[in-house]
Amino acid sequence: LDAWGLLPTPEEVNAFVNDKSPKAHEKLVERLLASPRYGERQARRWLDLSRYADSDGYNTDGTRPNIWRYRDYVVNAFNADKPFDRFVKEQLAGDELWPDKTEALIATGFLRNLPDEINARDLNLKKQEVANDLTDTVSAVFLGTTLGCAQCHDHKTEKITQQEYYQFQAFFSNASWKDDVSPLSAKAKADHDAQLAKWEAATKDLREQRDALLKPTIDKLETDRLSGFVPATREAISKPASERNAYERWIYHRNHWTMQGRTRNAENQLKTKDKDAYAKYQALGEQLKKFDALKPKDPGAISTMAELGPDAPPTRVLFKGIYDRPLQEVQPGL
Repeated sequence: LDAWGLLPTPEEVNAFVNDKSPKAHEKLVERLLASPRYGERQARRWLDLSRYADSDGYNTDGTRPNIWRYRDYVVNAFNADKPFDRFVKEQLAGDELWPDKTEALIATGFLRNLPDEINARDLNLKKQEVANDLTDTVSAVFLGTTLGCAQCHDHKTEKITQQEYYQFQAFFSNASWKDDVSPLSAKAKADHDAQLAKWEAATKDLREQRDALLKPTIDKLETDRLSGFVPATREAISKPASERNAYERWIYHRNHWTMQGRTRNAENQLKTKDKDAYAKYQALGEQLKKFDALKPKDPGAISTMAELGPDAPPTRVLFKGIYDRPLQEVQPGL
């Protein structure tokens, strides 16, 4: 039960009871630790700490199709007896320390596991919620203490100040997620991209015709979406890329990520509102299928955390933890 979370079979019980050798217990322990079930059992405990889920949570609760790789990373880490210091470093900074190692990128799923609401109207508030989640989770799991009370005030019973809370949070101010990182090695990715380029060249005209049919719907969906944001969010998204500062870059990136389903949404709208255009769209799709043999197999993707640029958004102490009541700026500090 400790090692596997499963009851032994009667046969296994009898085999142990009847084993009179002085190493009977040692052999049992080795057998339990050598089984893949050991990693599966221990991983469940760690996955709870990391707030792992296969969907976003909240109202929309969208699916996270790639996050299973993090689950398997944790299972494999226990079964491979990965050193704990390496286990920690990969999950907190795998993209920085080992950017060329797929396993280390997958490990940052620990940070990516944050609960989310894709339809958030105020992305400025969302950024603060993400920063708070990363701060509180990392402190609870790796420091063994809750810093969350200091988000709003100096801690009453421990020597943790509100300023120290935001100094710790500053480490995560430039962190955002990428759900489209290739799991392929450099050579395999080069081969995949070369084959994909052939498919794209052969299907360019068909894809452009399909895109043209969807464009009016997509444009309206994006206009409607933009109008639904609060003014401060709209301002950050609408700026030209060259004029965005580090903070606005985070807001823009967040909005760009939430538009990943726009083609699917536009297809659904076209289907119900313009049946003739949708019929043409479907016919072009059938023609596209004739080129499937030329298209490389989709290798899937990694959901990982990454920084968005060399400069980080400023971190400020917040009056009573209120996101739009900033006080003095602080620098990262332990």
